[in-house]
Amino acid sequence: MAAHHLLAALKKRTAHITVQAGSLAAAKAGYPGQTRYAKLMNRGDFPQALIKTVLLDANGDKVDVALVSKRYSDGGVLWLIAWSHRIMDMDPIPRQVSLDKPVALRIDLNGGDRASLYVSPPGGTVRELSIVPNAHRWVNALNTPGAYRFEVVVSREKGTQIGALFSVFVDAPPPDMPELTTSHPRLPALKEIEDELHLELNDLRKRRGLAPLKRFRLFEPLARQHSKMMAYTGLVAHKIPGVGAGVPSMASELAHPRAEFFENVAASFSVREIMDLTIDSPGHLSTLLCEECTHVSIGAAVESKKTRHPRVFVTWEMMRFPQGQPRVIQRLAPKR
Repeated sequence: MAAHHLLAALKKRTAHITVQAGSLAAAKAGYPGQTRYAKLMNRGDFPQALIKTVLLDANGDKVDVALVSKRYSDGGVLWLIAWSHRIMDMDPIPRQVSLDKPVALRIDLNGGDRASLYVSPPGGTVRELSIVPNAHRWVNALNTPGAYRFEVVVSREKGTQIGALFSVFVDAPPPDMPELTTSHPRLPALKEIEDELHLELNDLRKRRGLAPLKRFRLFEPLARQHSKMMAYTGLVAHKIPGVGAGVPSMASELAHPRAEFFENVAASFSVREIMDLTIDSPGHLSTLLCEECTHVSIGAAVESKKTRHPRVFVTWEMMRFPQGQPRVIQRLAPKR
């Protein structure tokens, strides 16, 4: 159903699938996983390239897949594939509930896996709740009309992955699908991207009743360097094996005393999509809304792509300074 909702929103065959549209399509369908989408236009041949994309992304996990198509009068066929990793099982959840009615969540995990639950209300603070496999977790305080975003984050041998990501609409219907555009906005200079991300971050915090974060310029070259490494490798990760140990590690060698870091990394085609992608995940949203943080370092980089619109890679370092503000370590002068 999510694939059908998204295909219906593609009024023009060249339209792009945005983060917002993909998330809303799954929410309207009531699908509980983190969905990914890809599309291809051809003359009707079975889209082997799309299937290959899913198989490469699966990396040995079970995957839910849907393939839908739309034929045009000129003989062209638009194929759209939707897929999602299934690393846990979950009892059905209602898509819409009444105000103040609790929701029960029960999950099954593979042996050795552990999970955390994040719940993001329409406004206010993201809640992190404990969750025990094979036991019902009742989620209360659904006392504001609107969309509540649920995310189950699973810790496993392969690393931390999203096991479930879905919306429950409290006393409100799912919104209409947004209009999909056929072009991405022009990318401004990196400094403008970083300034815009800082502005968007503080606007978000203000709407949630939190103090703004000051820019901490000392660590911004480190955040920028990490984003450059992500853009070069195509990996969105806190650490890149064999390439970089991450910003907190680099910062500890540059300055003292040490800061306490709360990090987010992301990649998409514009600042708007990066913010949509990050806010869509309650776990990542809770990092942006770090209550005890006072400063932030933001670094952006753009990948080199000639065949398509390049992606922007971003590293946010939200910080607090429990031992005082870090300063550059002054090396001892060599002895004469």
